[in-house]
Amino acid sequence: MLTGMLALGALLAAPAEAATAQEVACTWQAKTLPVPAGTVSASVEGTDGRGEFSGQVSDGSVSRIIRWKHGGFTLRDIPAGYERASVNDQNRGGDIVGYASTPGSTDYTSFVLSGSTYRFLPTLEGHRYPRASAINSRGDVVGVVAHLDPYYEVPVLWPAGGNPIAITNTQNLSNPIDIDDDGTVLFGDGSGGPYTWKDGVLTSYALPAGYDDSSPVAISAGKVIASLSAGGRYTGDGFVWDDPRSPRRLERNTGVFAINRSGVVGGQIDTQQIGPPAVWDAAGRPTRLPLPDGASGGRVSVVGDDGRIGGTAGWSTPVAWRCVS
Repeated sequence: MLTGMLALGALLAAPAEAATAQEVACTWQAKTLPVPAGTVSASVEGTDGRGEFSGQVSDGSVSRIIRWKHGGFTLRDIPAGYERASVNDQNRGGDIVGYASTPGSTDYTSFVLSGSTYRFLPTLEGHRYPRASAINSRGDVVGVVAHLDPYYEVPVLWPAGGNPIAITNTQNLSNPIDIDDDGTVLFGDGSGGPYTWKDGVLTSYALPAGYDDSSPVAISAGKVIASLSAGGRYTGDGFVWDDPRSPRRLERNTGVFAINRSGVVGGQIDTQQIGPPAVWDAAGRPTRLPLPDGASGGRVSVVGDDGRIGGTAGWSTPVAWRCVS
């Protein structure tokens, strides 16, 4: 384990105000997160919503998991037998779900990382390669496992600490990408509006007039976000569903990437190029996020329940944003 302590002031050191504070006027600050010497790329992929971010760093050959908190960082050892480890999501308890692979990604598996302990996820009988996408606050994990001959992927739910359960559905959806705290699973595939699944029931979400397809991204506290397409062309227009029948467009949004339990959304604004990054408060009001000095673009990855936002500046510089009243 390698630990580095570099000052970031109050950015990660103190608890942030509640996410509902995003509804009042404030000034956003951006800070570059520290990385080990020799890092060539890094990204933020998860947050516990209590001041910690997680992601991965690479020296060009080896990818390792990194956690940022209290102005410093901690690197985690790569699981034995693998040479790369990456983060897909993190929950409020600090548990990380991710995957580990061998060179060339010829073999990979998924895990839950609690503290410094890796717990590898089991697969369905006759299947291989568990690939987890997301974890909720109680520790339920969602993802897929692979059937090899013929090859196809089966969506699965790993209840907290339990064995995988195949998710069967009438639409043949196969790409679960997020899971809400109540166990509702959001799918990232399927034609038309977003689809969710819970306790064997599949729910289809309505599309607004003029749109014909969606690219779902995340679900939190019952709210779903997705970027939409019209006339077979991806427009990137970002929408929020407060319920399955009520989509609402986010003003000036050209792509949504993350949402927290209070309905604060991170995405990009005004252009379909990479960035500029922006945040929409729970009432749908947009604010363009600043970038560190010298950065020409950026992208939001996560929005914590504490209101802090994580992402990247440029292509691979990890950044955290904090709202200061």
